[in-house]
Amino acid sequence: MTQGAHISVRFPRDTVASPSIDAATAGHTSRMAEPVTLTAVFAPDENGWVMAQLAEWPAVVTCGRTIEDARAMLLDAAQEMIASYRDEGREPPIGGGHVEPITIDLAA
Repeated sequence: MTQGAHISVRFPRDTVASPSIDAATAGHTSRMAEPVTLTAVFAPDENGWVMAQLAEWPAVVTCGRTIEDARAMLLDAAQEMIASYRDEGREPPIGGGHVEPITIDLAA
């Protein structure tokens, strides 16, 4: 079963955040000194490890032996991705997607 949780990612003080995914401030950008809360999705893999991914930034994905390990690795991966984007003079591409349920026929 997939579990979702919120984690906070801190952007460096002197940077501009990507558009917010909060409905109250959708499309708003501002100077960030506070953490941004994103949704972490945890799911077991076929080898017993826990896969972790940010729902709002799917390129940030990792795994750990436990949810705690996967959470720590995910926070580290997000910080590394932010640093990589900033080193290239770009803003991290956070948000902009949507979530919807889909039905999959398991008998197929």
